Amino acid sequence: MGNVIEIIVNEIKKFLNEEDYKMWHKAPNPDNDDAPMHNLTVMYPDNIYSNNAARFYKHFGDDRDVQAINIIQSTRNQPNKLIKIYRAVPLKDKKLDINNGNWVTITPDYARQHAKSNIDGQYQIVSKTVSARNLYNEGNSIFEWGYYVN
Repeated sequence: MGNVIEIIVNEIKKFLNEEDYKMWHKAPNPDNDDAPMHNLTVMYPDNIYSNNAARFYKHFGDDRDVQAINIIQSTRNQPNKLIKIYRAVPLKDKKLDINNGNWVTITPDYARQHAKSNIDGQYQIVSKTVSARNLYNEGNSIFEWGYYVN
């Protein structure tokens, strides 16, 4: 009987760690009709591709906004364009990787800022190069994306 209880406890721990790793809410994804990076007009007005986009959709009000918009605009109608993504991961986690369904960002600065305000203790910024078609946005921030492999 002890082995069965131990197995159940271990499975619960795995589940809790997985949920903790994904954060408390689900990342944008194709099942929610969120916008793929290469076609943000599903969620945003056409001005997301204008020269004023960094001003209209700013988060910081500085060059970091311009950097994010330049990345976004470079993928327009190019679902296979490769983009480097980042994620802050607590060092206590053994999954130092970016997994399907994770929240990610397209700039390392935003990942660091997120870690400093949301992760207790030490963290690592992990990165991965993916296709624009695997990144989804819910219209909330030019810095926050869901990573989904279709």
